[in-house]
Amino acid sequence: KDDGVGIALAHPSTFSSLNSLSFRKHFIDNGYIEAVISLPSGLLNTTLIGPVIYKLSHNNKSVKFIDAKHIYSEERRRKTYDLSDIEKIINLLDQENDYAVNVSNKEIINNNYILNPNQYLVKFEYEKSAQLGDLTNIKRGFMLTANQLDNYTSLDETNIKYIKTSDINDGIISNNMESLKDDINELYNYLVKNNNILLSRSGIPFKVAIYQKDEFDVFAQGNLFILEVNEKLIYPPYLQAFLHSDEGQKALKHIATDGIYSLLTINKLKEVLIPMYEYEKQVKIGNKYLLNIERIKEIEHQKKQVILNIGNQFDKN
Repeated sequence: KDDGVGIALAHPSTFSSLNSLSFRKHFIDNGYIEAVISLPSGLLNTTLIGPVIYKLSHNNKSVKFIDAKHIYSEERRRKTYDLSDIEKIINLLDQENDYAVNVSNKEIINNNYILNPNQYLVKFEYEKSAQLGDLTNIKRGFMLTANQLDNYTSLDETNIKYIKTSDINDGIISNNMESLKDDINELYNYLVKNNNILLSRSGIPFKVAIYQKDEFDVFAQGNLFILEVNEKLIYPPYLQAFLHSDEGQKALKHIATDGIYSLLTINKLKEVLIPMYEYEKQVKIGNKYLLNIERIKEIEHQKKQVILNIGNQFDKN
């Protein structure tokens, strides 16, 4: 019917995947999509992935994008809806706020037909900024099968290490990285250099740490991106401080794919906007960040010592 309305429940991969591009193009070009609504994860019994609702109708010149992932009730550790939750979502169709925005079809077309509400609801505006791709060379760590990695791994301690996502916590790289054998010539493209930044491919939150050269040669595994920073343009600890901050994490989440795991891609990473200050101010912010990281290390050391003392308090002397 020309005046009919349809509702479709879909997987969030339809927002931006290459496989769904023809669907998005057809529906946007013909004005069939009236609204796109993101729903919370854990809502359906069959999947942990948060579904999406497409409201379909005719002759739409724009799309209402709604992020309703925060709207739900809990019942026996399950997410569900009551009538008030449904009413809140319906009301968002007529509102413009942090959770609902109207976007023209032309803007969607210019954005490669991406239908992820987060792409349009979150805006990053700075007085002066630069894209991450203009400030760094971004590459992915080495990708090996488990058997291949076993062949490279050394049971003995060596001065050659490899770093994986679990080795990064709170911006700190673990001292307990696993060792590699000496014969690793084909991995040298993945060598982490001084002031490179390591960023996890999946999150959330996305793990990030700055590598500052020590006595080891360190190689990054495939679930990490290596950001080789142009130090003439940006102070590496400043960039690390931004990516580790709430604002930086929001920027990364903004460009991540939807699904069970939020994934980053190199092409999208290159588009992340970084606020740019005079170099002197970057150094001040970056050094303050490094000082806070040292404080975290000190606190962690004190914590381990206290735990050790608790464990030893009944030892016989």
